[in-house]
Amino acid sequence: MARPAARGIAGLITERLVAALGQEAADIRGFSVRDWTDDAWSDGAYSDVIVKPGAIDAEDVLRKGLGPVRFASSELSLSYPGYVEGAIWAGKSAARTVAIELGATAG
Repeated sequence: MARPAARGIAGLITERLVAALGQEAADIRGFSVRDWTDDAWSDGAYSDVIVKPGAIDAEDVLRKGLGPVRFASSELSLSYPGYVEGAIWAGKSAARTVAIELGATAG
């Protein structure tokens, strides 16, 4: 699947956010795109670097989410951060949280 041009990504993401969350999601205050595939210093990947020294709770804030939005990634994982196992763990953890918040029962 071809990647959309960087300038078209913001529109595509906005459309999908509005479809999922409603018209309020169209009020995007900022948007930044980074194509890591051609970055000589990242070798095609990014890193989990927090550049604000005082942001010691950044992962906790992201893990908590905001309203109906939840984040899950290997970098936010409490187990195996930076690895695919961590991404799986974080995804399952976020899914459990959402299920509990929605009142889902196991089964």
